[in-house]
Amino acid sequence: MCLQKLKSACLICRQSLVMVIIHLSLLVPYGYSVQNGWLLYSTSWTGSFEIERVRLDGSGRQNLTNTPQQEPEADWSPNGKQIVFSRQPAFGDCRRDIFLLDIETNSVKQITNHPACDSTPKWSPNGKTIAFVSEREGGRDIYLMTLFSPE
Repeated sequence: MCLQKLKSACLICRQSLVMVIIHLSLLVPYGYSVQNGWLLYSTSWTGSFEIERVRLDGSGRQNLTNTPQQEPEADWSPNGKQIVFSRQPAFGDCRRDIFLLDIETNSVKQITNHPACDSTPKWSPNGKTIAFVSEREGGRDIYLMTLFSPE
């Protein structure tokens, strides 16, 4: 894996992109993503934020995480085989990291481990990179993590 902070964008552009992400998360507070006829979303009906999916026709609802931790944000991989999501130990605790969930095996892999808040993960269109927001240098910056080397 390769992690890099976005440096090529001007400061104003980066702040604008972060503001767009923040505003979207306020409009859709539990985050959602659609892929291959499934709606992926985060819900707190169990008392903690959990990642669930349901078919677009309303059938087949499944809780994918089912943990006491908070999982407020998720995004499908472009091929629909994995989900990237953020997890924090408890509501209000900003120690948040990024995880991958393999849909077929239900295995979870932590891909960031930092005391700062890592949030808002999104897949790149080619599925090789994940962008996320982190406060690891004091302010909110966008980082890119390359998961797979080019073939």
